[in-house]
Amino acid sequence: MRKRYFTGNRKLSELKILICLFGGWAFSVAAEKKSEDIDIVCYATPKQWVCAPESEKQKANEKAAELVEKYEKEAPSNIVIKTIDIPKFESAEPVKKDDFYSAILPREEVVNKDEVVEDAVETEQSATEPVAQSQKQPQNNYTPVDSNPYAKLWSHQLIGVSTPQNAVKFVVSKKLRKEDVLIIKTTRAGMEWWVVLFGLYKDKQTGIENEVNLPANLDKPWLRPLLNLDVLGFIEDF
Repeated sequence: MRKRYFTGNRKLSELKILICLFGGWAFSVAAEKKSEDIDIVCYATPKQWVCAPESEKQKANEKAAELVEKYEKEAPSNIVIKTIDIPKFESAEPVKKDDFYSAILPREEVVNKDEVVEDAVETEQSATEPVAQSQKQPQNNYTPVDSNPYAKLWSHQLIGVSTPQNAVKFVVSKKLRKEDVLIIKTTRAGMEWWVVLFGLYKDKQTGIENEVNLPANLDKPWLRPLLNLDVLGFIEDF
């Protein structure tokens, strides 16, 4: 008589069932894990993304807001809140031009204002001419000073040239008002140097706010402090 054994087959079936159940559970866990990995929330800032799991999206949102505020503070502002017309020699207490000069500018020799310098806008002399001759400059009502009266002020520097004629020529070519510009004599590499300034401001912010009033034909003037400018004199009238 043939004997039949079911015990082994039964155990094998149970083992297969357990394997299937375990495999299904593992697949479910993996799917759930995969689903959790996908649930990421990201917030954009000017320079980077801030990302976090869905459960921590509030923290990510707050972090992104902090970065946005930080970048806005670091970025230079080009927004002019108020447009103002800055007078030429602005100081803490408004004064007339003559009073300003007499109060803080020690004068040594002032050329008669009735004298007229012909051809004030001639081009710079040829480099082949003798040095002694090239250094002879028209007076243009030039006033020497022995200190910097503008040390606490700011201004827009438009150009720097080696002769006063070229400085005046620049002002004329740009059709600038004499009331708005100042031609300063200084030095560069041990040689005479003339710079054309537009406006004088009590601080940097005032200069920034006044940029909307600059003539359109000026190419990116340099807003600079005048503290370190070696002022030897200026052309009072031209």
